[in-house]
Amino acid sequence: MKEALLTLMKTEWADLHHSRMQEWSALGVVTGAHIVVAQMHKLFGGTSVTIPPSVIALVGYFFGLFVTIIGALVTCRHRVLMQDKLNWIYSAELKLGLIITPVNLNGVIPEKAKMKKTPRRHGLAIPDIFSVSGLIFMFYIVFLLFDISCISMLIFSIISKG
Repeated sequence: MKEALLTLMKTEWADLHHSRMQEWSALGVVTGAHIVVAQMHKLFGGTSVTIPPSVIALVGYFFGLFVTIIGALVTCRHRVLMQDKLNWIYSAELKLGLIITPVNLNGVIPEKAKMKKTPRRHGLAIPDIFSVSGLIFMFYIVFLLFDISCISMLIFSIISKG
């Protein structure tokens, strides 16, 4: 039983680190997509493309908005995954006698160390603002506001010209 619990803990920690790397990688992809969107005028400049640059930019910013939402959803899903896995690890630590409880005063981990679950909706949870996932989520909020601002300005520009 002890070996099974230690294996569970090791596997869950590895999975947590892997999911955190996925969060950072997704943020890198979204950042790269926004760099491409911001440089689209250079990519299509001087070519025989007959689509107006404002329409190309509008499509680009909608694409940016789409990848931003996907990235934010990944972070929110991984927050749920993290909470579940940390609680599984806590339960394994409790069974191993590592948690200080009224019955087990020889533990080394405070009983209050159990992770609190944040409200979930459709298998997603908004990360705490002062967590690493919260920091990543804030980057997505910035990208979201940037995309919406650019889309609004482009639509206003297209309407005012037409």
